[in-house]
Amino acid sequence: MLNFVYAVDKNYNIQVFTSINSLLNNISQKINVYIVHEEPETFSEYAKNLSENSMLENLNLLEINI
Repeated sequence: MLNFVYAVDKNYNIQVFTSINSLLNNISQKINVYIVHEEPETFSEYAKNLSENSMLENLNLLEINI
């Protein structure tokens, strides 16, 4: 299983969503995604949408304080 890590803030929510969505639509095995985020609550709706994809094993949204 492959693991992908993103480190972002709310200004990149759409770009990260698009990147992960593209991965999920073009991969042949399930993946784990870890997102280190300054304000994870701003990504919650995107995470909910992504979690509906069958190729996503786990989506872990972690808060980081900078």
